[in-house]
Amino acid sequence: MYKVLVTGASGFIGKEVVRQLVAAGRPVRVALRDGCARDDFNSSVEVVETGHIDGKTLWHKALAGIDQIIHLASHVHQPGTGPEIFACVNVQGTEHLARMALAADVTRLVYVSSVKAQGETTYGSPMWESDPLAPEDAYGCSKRDAELALKKVACDTTLEFSIIRPTLVYGPNAVGNLQRLMALVARGLPLPFGALQNRRSLVDVETLADLCIRCLDHPAARNEIFLAADDAPISTTKLLKCLAAGLDITPLLFPFSGSALRFAGRLLRRRDAMTRLLGSLEVDATKARTYLDWPSRASSEAGLVKMAREFRARGGHAR
Repeated sequence: MYKVLVTGASGFIGKEVVRQLVAAGRPVRVALRDGCARDDFNSSVEVVETGHIDGKTLWHKALAGIDQIIHLASHVHQPGTGPEIFACVNVQGTEHLARMALAADVTRLVYVSSVKAQGETTYGSPMWESDPLAPEDAYGCSKRDAELALKKVACDTTLEFSIIRPTLVYGPNAVGNLQRLMALVARGLPLPFGALQNRRSLVDVETLADLCIRCLDHPAARNEIFLAADDAPISTTKLLKCLAAGLDITPLLFPFSGSALRFAGRLLRRRDAMTRLLGSLEVDATKARTYLDWPSRASSEAGLVKMAREFRARGGHAR
């Protein structure tokens, strides 16, 4: 059975990927930055510390005896992050890992990119893998450039790749914007998002992890790119109602117009955040389902309610 290396294993998605690999009886090694908690993993998981990920990371020990890689490690949005940091970690780090993997005779590298490599807004029709790459910020540009670098390294070599572009990922112990939204809804404050008809695709962390693992072995995943999303998009209004249901509270949502909210976002210097709340980002993940027989939730609603219930059970705190 192939031995799999998982980078970014201590993250929200990485932990679920490792859990599913272990449950399937797959030999797993995880590459962690120095100081990351080793006790997050089953005793059967081999742990190797690699230090900071960039164009000079020493991967020799982590790659010894490895057949396949799921590369999740990435620098994400943080206040004050400049494009040079994204380029160093996401682009140079991915390209360097791919070159080292090729030298180590790794057979396939699954790279978890982001829908942001293609863009952040759709207008009336969903996004497909064949659409042009049009990232709108430094993070999205770094994911696009990392994909291009990986394909360049793998071109005409024995190294196969699969690229996955997830939409917003939700599930137990979700982090980032979803956790902030849950905390906001939990406070019971009135929110002006009661009449939005936008369409945003989400993906459940369990089915995303399943897709990552399918891409390791499936012949139809060879050198392919897949968008990852649940079957049905959801509006911001419905998302907030699902979170409120899971938190067991009645949401105070008022029907302000999108134009009024965008104006408020400009005044408050929260234009980007408001755009994400009000705009649509809908993708069609038919390719992954057709090529790989990948199952997904019929809708995101039940999963969001479950996520919020677990958040409430923890007292409104992340694990």
